[in-house]
Amino acid sequence: MVKVKLLSRESAQELLKALKGFFKGLDEELEVYVASQVLGLPTLLLGPHGTGKTTLAKAFYDALVIKEGKNYRPLKKFFLLVKERHTPFDVFYTYHLPSLMKGEERIVPKAIEAEAVFLDEPFTNQLITSALKDFLEERVYDRYQCKWLFFTAASNPPNLFYETVMQLKNLADLDRFDVVILVEARFGLDLYEMVKQMAESNQRRFGPKIDFKIDVSNIEEVRKEMMSLKVSKEALSWLTLFAHALSACAYEDAERQKRILDKFSVLEALPCSTCPFRQHKLCSKYA
Repeated sequence: MVKVKLLSRESAQELLKALKGFFKGLDEELEVYVASQVLGLPTLLLGPHGTGKTTLAKAFYDALVIKEGKNYRPLKKFFLLVKERHTPFDVFYTYHLPSLMKGEERIVPKAIEAEAVFLDEPFTNQLITSALKDFLEERVYDRYQCKWLFFTAASNPPNLFYETVMQLKNLADLDRFDVVILVEARFGLDLYEMVKQMAESNQRRFGPKIDFKIDVSNIEEVRKEMMSLKVSKEALSWLTLFAHALSACAYEDAERQKRILDKFSVLEALPCSTCPFRQHKLCSKYA
């Protein structure tokens, strides 16, 4: 029988240790991801194909259970690779057609009933991206209350994949997410070790082996405790400095006038004149 541990600092650290053993070279990214999910912050994983974004979300959600009576059950999960052909009815809920034929309004809930939601490549569909605002910020879609406890989205960096799909200057789309994590290649994992893991696995897609579960029935109490933690003035100052540094870029125009470009402005998108990545319209730290 799999051992179940109550959500706590110790059990979260043990889960982190198991994840770090598989996603080598991503220690800081994993710490931010687990902390943001435990706190209930919608998280966007940005990175190229094959960096383990989907594997990470699946492994994390599969490790969580909820107590129901005397037993434990897995989270109610909703996973979807978003395509251009999808509509919000493919994501949030759809209507029960037999009931509609009888003149009765009845829905078949999808993401609105899920406790853990993962959307892969949401920016391929602007209807779904737009609908995420109320779903994430208000926890309401149409008139239905949403029940998600954990939310993750994954995407390629916009300048690598979406130049013909989304307007790069409309970065307000990223405001849907409280945390954005750049997931690079697993630098600490060499090719031999990767091939060895694939050879020893009996599955096409393998993931970290976690031999215990975490009971998140107390998630609301844990979040209240985390939100009550005091933050020092020094930490607030550093956070403010980092926010300005990552969201703005200073450059000189043709007349040698220094200008500040807000990277998250929806009014314009100008290339950074002094940046080697200026053809991407976005600084390399961000994209």
